[in-house]
Amino acid sequence: NLKKYLNDLLVFYTEYFEENEENVLWFLKNYPFRLESLDPYIPEELHCKSTKLGYLQLLPGIHKTDGFFIARFRRK
Repeated sequence: NLKKYLNDLLVFYTEYFEENEENVLWFLKNYPFRLESLDPYIPEELHCKSTKLGYLQLLPGIHKTDGFFIARFRRK
C-alpha cells in the first residue's frame, strides 16, 4: 500500500479487499484527519454514497478493472 502526504492531504490505496473500511475507521479514530469526497476526482459513473464520503472499492467483474481500495483524507 502507498500513503502520500501533500499539504495535509493523505491518499491511501491498496489492492487488498479485506478490512479496508475497518482500517479507515481505525485511522479516523486515532489521527486528526477526516475523509474528503472523491467525487471531484473520479468519473461520474463511479460516484456513489462511499465516494461522497471519501472512499471507493473497485472490484474486478463489476468495475472492469483490477481491484483497488482508495480513501482520501484531509488533516483537520
